[in-house]
Amino acid sequence: MQAVTPIDVHVENEWHDSRHNGSYVKKSTSTVNRGGRQAIRMRTCVTNKTRPSKTKSLHIPQQVVQPKQVLPARSRSPSPNREPWVPPPGRSTKGQKFAWQSSKARLEINPVIDGLVNDDVDGESSQNTERNKQNLHNQTANISAEQDEKLQEEIRTYEKRIQALIENVGMLKERARSRTNQEQTDQLRSDINSCLRDLEQSQKICNQRTNNILSSRISRSSSPIRNNYRSSSADEKRSHRLLPKVSFEDDPIIERRRARSTTPIRGPLYLNPDRERLLISLSDSEADSRLNAKTHELASMNKQINLTQTDIKAREDSFGSKERVFQQRINDLEQQISKLRLECTQLKREKDELERRYTSQLGELRDRLEQSNNNNRSMQNYVNSLKTTYATVFNDTLPPPFTTTSFTRFTTTPNVYP
Repeated sequence: MQAVTPIDVHVENEWHDSRHNGSYVKKSTSTVNRGGRQAIRMRTCVTNKTRPSKTKSLHIPQQVVQPKQVLPARSRSPSPNREPWVPPPGRSTKGQKFAWQSSKARLEINPVIDGLVNDDVDGESSQNTERNKQNLHNQTANISAEQDEKLQEEIRTYEKRIQALIENVGMLKERARSRTNQEQTDQLRSDINSCLRDLEQSQKICNQRTNNILSSRISRSSSPIRNNYRSSSADEKRSHRLLPKVSFEDDPIIERRRARSTTPIRGPLYLNPDRERLLISLSDSEADSRLNAKTHELASMNKQINLTQTDIKAREDSFGSKERVFQQRINDLEQQISKLRLECTQLKREKDELERRYTSQLGELRDRLEQSNNNNRSMQNYVNSLKTTYATVFNDTLPPPFTTTSFTRFTTTPNVYP
């Protein structure tokens, strides 16, 4: 028995066209015979034929002709009579070029790029919206820049004020420090002068006592003159030994004080220890006062820095709150401006409507006035004609109340309307 190979047999019917929402749908049916079984196969083809509102010409790129490339041919079989085998073209993605080459020809397919252009009206509207957005952005940028400049100017003025206050505080501190130092120096000078006066008085008292003692000893005993002389000489030596320590005749401080100097200077080495201690205590007190002044200055500067930092933070917060308040006020003012504009347009419309109404009423009144004047004239003419007929018939004049003057006051038009 022979093997039966399955063969696909396609029997296609005619295409049926139908249109649905601007697209053409083609349907076809076919019978397929696979392995002795029949099956119905349906094929549909949908083509969109909707026409856009407004399009421009499509830009189709020109085909790029590439030179023919000679590829090395490799035969699948060792026989030299067959042509070289070239693989078929594979699938490519959209927008890529694919080619197929044989031994005698080459096929290249370039993609077609579709491009649609929007409608001119849409383009103009989009341009207008973009311009409006750009204008709004520029206005907001200008407003924000002006606000930033104002805030920067306020910050600069506050910084200048802070700097001036700091300078004033420093000047006041220097003045207070100089006053305290001057007072301390004056106090120390007064203490030194009082000590020097006390020392001079004690020196004078000591000299007087020594002289009195010597004179009394000489007058009491004249026989032991030698002993007395020795004792007196010893006392004089002692007094002379003690006198350089107590005497201040060659002291430069006294000379400078007499010369009205303002800066005391340490004396020579032969001064007494009390004065040395006073000078050392003076220098120590000056150093302590300087140290205290420096520490106080540092503490005050730290306090000032902390105060300035807190003040700057508080001002930054206040500036932020002010900026928010200003922004809110700007928004409120913009809303008020829009409301006022709407009210203004509404009032203009009402004004125009009232003017039209008043003009129409004025025209109607003028027409009525003219009509009444015409009626009055016609009545006057009729009365005049009656009067003439009466005069001709009865040969008499009208009575006074029926004269023409009584009708004239009703016929004259008032000059009220322009």
